[in-house]
Formats: sequence, structure tokens, C-alpha cells
Amino acid sequence: MPSPQAADALLRAGLPTRPACDAVALPAQALPVLQTAEGIVHALLEPAQARDAEVVQRLRRNTQVLLDKGIDTPEKLRSFLSTAWRHDAVLGFAGLGFSNGAGYMTGITAANEKLVSLLPPDLLRNTPRLGFVVGVGVGALDVLVRAVGNAVVAPRLYNGPSGLDRLPAALRPDPHAEQIRNAGLAAGFNVAKNLPRVVEPFVQAAIEGRGDNSVNRVWADRIDASLLDGFGGMLAAGARGVHRLSQEVPYDARMLLRSDLGEVIDQTRRPWKESLQGVGSAALEGAKSLVASPVPVAVVATVGCFIAELFAANASIDRAGSPAGLPADRADAGMLSGKRASSVLIMGLMSGTIELGAPYAARGGAYVARTIRQGLQQTSFSLMAWAQARFGAAEAPDLEAGRRA
Repeated sequence: MPSPQAADALLRAGLPTRPACDAVALPAQALPVLQTAEGIVHALLEPAQARDAEVVQRLRRNTQVLLDKGIDTPEKLRSFLSTAWRHDAVLGFAGLGFSNGAGYMTGITAANEKLVSLLPPDLLRNTPRLGFVVGVGVGALDVLVRAVGNAVVAPRLYNGPSGLDRLPAALRPDPHAEQIRNAGLAAGFNVAKNLPRVVEPFVQAAIEGRGDNSVNRVWADRIDASLLDGFGGMLAAGARGVHRLSQEVPYDARMLLRSDLGEVIDQTRRPWKESLQGVGSAALEGAKSLVASPVPVAVVATVGCFIAELFAANASIDRAGSPAGLPADRADAGMLSGKRASSVLIMGLMSGTIELGAPYAARGGAYVARTIRQGLQQTSFSLMAWAQARFGAAEAPDLEAGRRA
């Protein structure tokens, strides 16, 4: 039974008092921490969510966890939350930005600098097929780096998006709505990343200052592929990683309401050398996951199809060419801007399609694998039954009769 002072504090906070059988008894020194936690949760959540019975009970129970872990003052609580946020924000931006963008940056840079020129001439003359081959190659490298990198980085986030599964039921987002929201955000971040590519040719033309609105074609392609598309993609992936930390449920509220808060606190106090243990095995598991699901193949094929369409669209713009009189190593800034504008829409649509379709591909692959496994088991049972019916079951030897003889 809460003390009268605790009941008054709960009433002042606008929270319903709990029956004695459901309430978590807290010592008097826990009330400042509880009130601070309540203030944070109420400021970040909708009123109906903050007053949910399970949320109230979880917050009281986690207040006791905080006290048990030595976080027994409001100042220590705020320090714990801010330290955890800084760690996850840095790791989300740098770690997830690298793992979700380095593969694409490396692949698109290598293709632009050298690899495309090594392809057979017949393939180079078939623009859509060339785009598909380039897309498959870049997509395969991107998927590999993502799988390995995310397997290493994600478990080292203190309070990553996976913490949604450990929240009270009232705070867990609808999976279908979350999937649609993720697709829209993926497309939006991709479009925002690609928009500077549209204006870059005009900036480059102004810097070169030839007066004919032309740019050096080789450097324009390098700036576009390696810097804006590749490195810009890493920055966008990092920004997306930080955004996801508070996308569904704000970071501090999710931390305070996790069912495994004690384990998370222990993780934040682990020495950094200890946190690096298991990196190799995590990377290996990430690589193994590529063959355990149809999602990587579906993603690579999707990237190939969209890049093929992009190459075809750019070829139609390129056929208009630059104004007559420009040397072969120069390109019209307006023509390049038009090509990149088409890629903004195509690449944004590709990102949204992948984000939306990957969960369905995973569920479909799991269903197919389960069906095949059940079919094999049924076939095995049928063969055993047929063999027993055809040849008869062998009788076990009567050892007792042998001993009597």
C-alpha cells in the first residue's frame, strides 16, 4: 500500500491511484526519481498513453530498478538518459551510416571509375541491360555490407528500435502502419539526399566559369557518384539511424518503460573493450543471414530493375546531347541536371519499394520454407509407412526367451 505522501504525489501528477495488489511499493526516497520519470513520460507521450495502467505500473517497477542500480536522484536519472542518448546517437549516425551507406558508395564509385569500362562492348551498347548489371553489382555489395554492419552495430545500441518489443502493449506501434511509415521515410530521406545532385552542375559551371554553361564531364560524374550520391547516402543513412531512435516512441520514454531496463543499465556500464567482444562472430552471423532469407535476393533484383530503368531514362535525355560545339570532355549543365532530376524520383521510389516489400518477402520466404519442410516430413512419413506395409516390420528379438533356452 503506497504511503499517503506517495498517493498525494500521484494525485498531483494526475495519475490514477492503483489498488494495493497491483501497485509496486516504493520507499520514500524513490519519490523524487518517480516524479521526474513521470514528468518525462508525460511530456513525451499522449495523455491516454501515459495514463495507461500497464504504463503506470511499469514506470513504478522501473523506478525500483533505477534505485537498485544506484540511480537514486533526479540528477542521476537525467545524466543516465543523456549519456545513453549521446552514445546511441553517435553510434546510430556513424555506425549505421557507415553500414547502410558504405557498400553503395564503394560500389557506385568503383562502377563509375573503372568497372563499367571493363564490361563487354555489346553490354555497353545495351543501356537497360548495362543498368541492370550495374544495379545488381552495386546492390549485392550494399546488401552484404548492410547485413554484416547492422549485425555488429545494432546489438551495441543501448536503446535501439528493437526496444519497441519490450514496451507496454499500449505503446507498441501497429506493424502495418509502421511498415508504411518506414517506406515513406526511406523514400523521403533518399529524395532529400539526391536533391543537391540536381543543382550541382550549375554550381560547377559557375565555378569553372567558361561562360557556356558547361562542366568537365569526368569531374561532374565523380562529384555526383562519389561525393553527392555515395557519401551523401552515408550521411542520409546516418540521419535515418538517429531519426529511428525516436521515430515511434521518444527515446527517453522508451528507455524508462523497457521491461529489461536493468539489463540496459548494466550494458551502459560495461567497459568498451568488453563491448567489442563478439564483433567477429556477429559479423559472421550477419553474413550467414544472407543465405537464410529471400530478402537479399529480392533487394538486389529490385535495385537492378530500378537502375536499369534509370539508365534507360538517362539515355533518352542524353540523346538530346549537349549544345553543338562543346568538346567531348564537356557536358551541358542543364542536360546533366535533367538526368539527375529523373534519378531523384526513381531512386526515391526504389527506396520506398524496398522498405515496403522487404517484410513481405521475409514472410513469404518463411512460409515457403515452412511448407517445404512440412512437405519433406510428410513425404518421409509416407515412405516409411509404405515400406512397412510392403516389406513388413522387423520383429524385435525375444531376449528373455533366449535366456530361458
